[in-house]
Amino acid sequence: MALSRKLCDEIATGLRNLFVPPHNQRSAIDIHLHRLSAFAQWKTAAMIDA
Repeated sequence: MALSRKLCDEIATGLRNLFVPPHNQRSAIDIHLHRLSAFAQWKTAAMIDA
């Protein structure tokens, strides 16, 4: 059970890191551009056409 909790935490952290820019890029426009890029990469990885 502890292993599945740890794995779940690691996956959640990895996903969060995809959509949250590094601390040195925290302006509103940087966050917006980072999220656009992250969603585009996510769609490519998930093979989503939309």
